[in-house]
Amino acid sequence: MSEAAKGASWKPATGMSWQIQLSGSNYSGLIAAKPQVVIVDMDVVSKFKAQADKAGFRRSAYKLVCYFSIGTYEPGRVAADKLRGLDWKKLETSVGGGGKLYAGKLAPPFQEELWLLLNTSEVRRALVGFMSARLDGAVSAGCDGVDMDNVDAYDNVKPAGRVTVQHELAYVGAMMTAAHSRGLAAGLKNALDLLPKTLPDGQSVVATMDWYVNERCAAFKECGAYRQAGVPATVPVWSIEYCDARALFGAGNPNVHPDCFCNAAAKDPRFSVLIKDVALRKVGLNCTAYCARPSSRCTSPPSSCFSSSPANACAKHGVL
Repeated sequence: MSEAAKGASWKPATGMSWQIQLSGSNYSGLIAAKPQVVIVDMDVVSKFKAQADKAGFRRSAYKLVCYFSIGTYEPGRVAADKLRGLDWKKLETSVGGGGKLYAGKLAPPFQEELWLLLNTSEVRRALVGFMSARLDGAVSAGCDGVDMDNVDAYDNVKPAGRVTVQHELAYVGAMMTAAHSRGLAAGLKNALDLLPKTLPDGQSVVATMDWYVNERCAAFKECGAYRQAGVPATVPVWSIEYCDARALFGAGNPNVHPDCFCNAAAKDPRFSVLIKDVALRKVGLNCTAYCARPSSRCTSPPSSCFSSSPANACAKHGVL
């Protein structure tokens, strides 16, 4: 039975092994790793569970976190939303049209998605109601928690200031309340500017989150933000560094050598780092496995941690 079904949200501990897979339909590699925390897309939970059960990876052996975006329109989720009784066209009409709901495309390689425009209380209320139906679906699917993505519209929607940090805090706060009221654990995905802030209910962001998921904080030299914001040493930061960032995100996005970020992560008990591909299809490996390789230099990383060649370094680092 999931924690949500019991009516109490789960609080993960640091040091728990974890894995994430958001593309592909074969979960055998993830299942073989037997992580204590599994993050998969909310609309493939039944498929994942079937494969896990067949392989003997019992539901009692792991916590299940279900992924979806609360900050963007995802074309690939529209059909599943309809099964939940959700209609994007009706949502558009309810707020006065698509021009008041959408705020432009995401950057490649995710350009099929559209940012949601959070700059009015009317739109935020409508979105919280809409996304709450997804939360209900997550409870029904047996999820212990939800990975709610794309909560940094303030840093991506143009022109700057169209969506502000305060708009984002209002939306994130409402969604955290909605998740917790259903017994679902939830955390903050990226959006480091929100860490030192206070939510509209008066609670600090740091006091509200059950965990954090971060993508590429080593690449952006931002991993220290969690410590600086006062995130307790007992709250996990599940961190991902991509071995094909240069290939997928283009120039200006060098790959980071795992020796460097694994060395840094070993000094912070909050961090558990996975080396993955941008598509989040491959199992990859964690820093413990990487640093155990004879060729690794985790205890004495190279002086130059950033590289543009090869653009896809996944095979080089054993991400298969």
